[in-house]
Amino acid sequence: MEKEELQGSLEESESFGGRGDQVLRLQLEVSQVKGEMERRLKEGGEKWKLLEKATRGHLRPCRPVWTWRSKANRGAEAEEETGGGHQRAGAAGGAAHQEHAELSKSSKKMQQQIKELQAQLEEEVRSHEECKEDQRAWNACMLLVSQSEETLASLESAERARRVSETKLQEANEKHSHLNNQFQLAVSGKEAGGDLQTLQQEHEEMHADLRASTDKSKKASCELERVGEELRLEQERTVQLERVKKGLEAQVKELELELDSEKRHTETVKTLRKNERRLKELLFESEEEQKNQQRMQELVERLQTR
Repeated sequence: MEKEELQGSLEESESFGGRGDQVLRLQLEVSQVKGEMERRLKEGGEKWKLLEKATRGHLRPCRPVWTWRSKANRGAEAEEETGGGHQRAGAAGGAAHQEHAELSKSSKKMQQQIKELQAQLEEEVRSHEECKEDQRAWNACMLLVSQSEETLASLESAERARRVSETKLQEANEKHSHLNNQFQLAVSGKEAGGDLQTLQQEHEEMHADLRASTDKSKKASCELERVGEELRLEQERTVQLERVKKGLEAQVKELELELDSEKRHTETVKTLRKNERRLKELLFESEEEQKNQQRMQELVERLQTR
């Protein structure tokens, strides 16, 4: 069962990496589409300015430089030239209007693509963030539970050692009492005296072992209480992260509503960047939590080695 859970966690971590690559790819596509739209709009504006200058040149009235008779003779020619200029200007204007209409259609299409890509990007970011927060909280809880189980095992081991020491001490006391009785019967026997001294030394050693086992049991109990407190704090932080996640989800919904209006596009981009910075801050906090958990794991390992 634990092997299957670890395999599932590994697959979820790999899926997080794939979603991160997809988010980066969507951001790159949005930037490329924006650049292409700005470039084509700029080219269309330059062509429109050139066409406007050419039209003004054709429509400029002819100045009289000859005599009145020359004006009369050339009136028809000037009228024909002006008419030809009007025709050329009209043709150029029609082509420009057609190109401008195509650019407008292309711009609208690109704007629609940008909206779709941004909506997809927001959805991927939200999904990625939810999965990441859930996985991080689950890993933290599982780590604390594992540490708590290890501490409980250490406490049980210390308790068993204490009971064994108490049993040995009781046996030694009984043996010591028995030898004392024998010693009183044979005070002059050197051998009985040596055995009594040996038993007294063993009795003192057993007392020392019992005190050491009791100290270890107390330390293990304190460590268990500390780990339980850290588990409670981690659970509170998980609840706080859940609240932050819900707040971000509400902000994402508001951003989706704001994206429907082109006038507030700039404000939406700023808000998106702000959320990205917030995401980076949460990632930094997650890294700090992992470091703290590693330090706590090292402390538990040192406690176990004792």
